Amino acid sequence: MKPVRIRYYGLFWITRRGYLWATFAAFLFAVVAFVGTWGSADWRPPFTWPPPFRWPWEPVPPDLPRAGVILVYHHYWTIVGVLLLAGAVGFAVVLRKFARKEAEQEARAAAGLDEDGT
Repeated sequence: MKPVRIRYYGLFWITRRGYLWATFAAFLFAVVAFVGTWGSADWRPPFTWPPPFRWPWEPVPPDLPRAGVILVYHHYWTIVGVLLLAGAVGFAVVLRKFARKEAEQEARAAAGLDEDGT
C-alpha cells in the first residue's frame, strides 16, 4: 500500500513519516533555543533565566519595569504551558486524521477497490 497523505493545514500534502520528522525537528529547535537562551544571555537583575514560576493571577512585581515585554516575562510559564497544550492537541488531531485515512485505505483494499475507489 502507498503511504497515506493528508492535507496539513490545507497548505501541503504530508505523510505520517514526514509529519513525525517535522515535529521532531521543531521540538529539537525549541529545546536548542531554550538552552541557548538560558546559557548565552547576560541576564541582569531583576531578570533571571528561566523566569521564576508565577501563577497567572499574581500581580507583576513592582521591581519589574512597566512594559509589554515584561508581561511576556512575567507570564512566561503560562504562555509555555498554553503553547505546549495547543501543540499536544494539534499533534493528537493530526495523528487521528492519519489513522482515519489509513483505516479508509485498508477498507478499500479489503473490498478490492483500486486507488480511485472503483
